[in-house]
Amino acid sequence: MSEKKKVAILGSTGSIGTQALEVIKSHPDKFEVEVLTAQNNADLLIQQALQFQPNAVVIANELLYLKVKDALNSHDIKVFAGERALAQVVEMKLGGTANFQVFNILNEEYQVMRQRPMPGRNYQLNINLNIL
Repeated sequence: MSEKKKVAILGSTGSIGTQALEVIKSHPDKFEVEVLTAQNNADLLIQQALQFQPNAVVIANELLYLKVKDALNSHDIKVFAGERALAQVVEMKLGGTANFQVFNILNEEYQVMRQRPMPGRNYQLNINLNIL
């Protein structure tokens, strides 16, 4: 049997994060949740942490730290708060690359193909994470 893949879900309380956790839940023999993070939804983050038992959770909104910490106090789950903590947890637990691109920075109207206008200024963020 192969080793479980350790997974960090950044934004676990959002729609993509909750869908990712559903996939993990349906394949417990293949995946293990290592880190969960959320911006403001402390209640759902607590519920997810209790269900998946990650090593750490991060609530970006520092005002919600005590709520999350108190709820998970009796469990072996580390709780961190703030944007800096989010960055530090990613750096400690994960390796990988991030790439941010801005297209059409001057927001000009143009067409690459006839009768097909291209979008105005738009952004692309690619994150490739490997849990170490």
